[in-house]
Amino acid sequence: MTIITAEFKCKKQKLHFRDSMQFLAMALAKMPEAFELSGEVKGFLPHLYNHPDNYRSHNYSVDGYNKNTIEVFEDYDSRGRAGIGLEWEKDWKAVLSAYHISELDEPSEPKPIETNGFKRVFSLESIDLYFEDRVMGTKWIVDYVADLFNLNVHSLVIDRNGIWAIDWINNRQEKMLECFKFDKNPKYHLNAEKDLNYVLRNARASDYFVLNDMFPVNYRFDGILGPVNHLLISHGHWVTLDNLMTFDFIKIKVRGSRISVTDLHSFLRHWRAGGSHQMTYLGLQLETYRNFERLEEELEIIEDRLRNGDERNGDYSITRNDGVKAVMRFGTQSFVMTVLPPREII
Repeated sequence: MTIITAEFKCKKQKLHFRDSMQFLAMALAKMPEAFELSGEVKGFLPHLYNHPDNYRSHNYSVDGYNKNTIEVFEDYDSRGRAGIGLEWEKDWKAVLSAYHISELDEPSEPKPIETNGFKRVFSLESIDLYFEDRVMGTKWIVDYVADLFNLNVHSLVIDRNGIWAIDWINNRQEKMLECFKFDKNPKYHLNAEKDLNYVLRNARASDYFVLNDMFPVNYRFDGILGPVNHLLISHGHWVTLDNLMTFDFIKIKVRGSRISVTDLHSFLRHWRAGGSHQMTYLGLQLETYRNFERLEEELEIIEDRLRNGDERNGDYSITRNDGVKAVMRFGTQSFVMTVLPPREII
């Protein structure tokens, strides 16, 4: 058996590589013996950086990983990726990628090696696997990385081609995703309404729900989104007053909103009467200019140049029927509302 070895530098760390893709199906518990590592050393992705010399630093031990750090990408580059993130790093690293076999440009790529029905190419960034069925390949690499580290999937990032992954993730683990992101695919025009309805009704996450894709001009959603902590919408022309009043989020930010001043009047009356009580922040970037002059007259909003440094500064304030106060700031194309936390009584 021939083992390929290599050595390269990553930042200030010198890393050693020993080809171990033949062991991909091997359980993590069997890895140390196979690679001459001690039983205590599980290591950082043994199939990639699996040489004992890499384990002098805690950076390359399994202890350095957050327990919810697997991110799945299914993107417009026709690939599925499983990413791993260190708990002290903001950026995720794609460590395994699954492509359709037609994406393999063999003359320009390192010579691929065929193993167990798929072809593989090694690079410094990741290991690329080429499958006849890319969806099956994506499921395979996610299952492999998740089983290797005994982790749940933390985030799901898809475009219209990855909608299949929503049900698959929901069925493969009991723990809810923490982040769901629906990205725009530049290779396609607007999504079909049935696909958008499916995403909004079936995707679930506990912390972030991010919608970056384009929606048809006349698209309307009559369902309920949430509960989630944060909602971010990049193209929010479809968001109506009814949507705002039924969204179950703590913080909401919408770009490209077509909400009218009259709609905002109604929403603020709804909030003042106790509606959307869980919301603490609403930020709207409006598509066109708005005139808010009548807003304070109709709702008896108080101009609020706050003198107390304990509160956040806002241009105007409004009080809910239970005494909770919110400050608002608005311009010709923006509206921001922040609900203030209750004051502590000492």
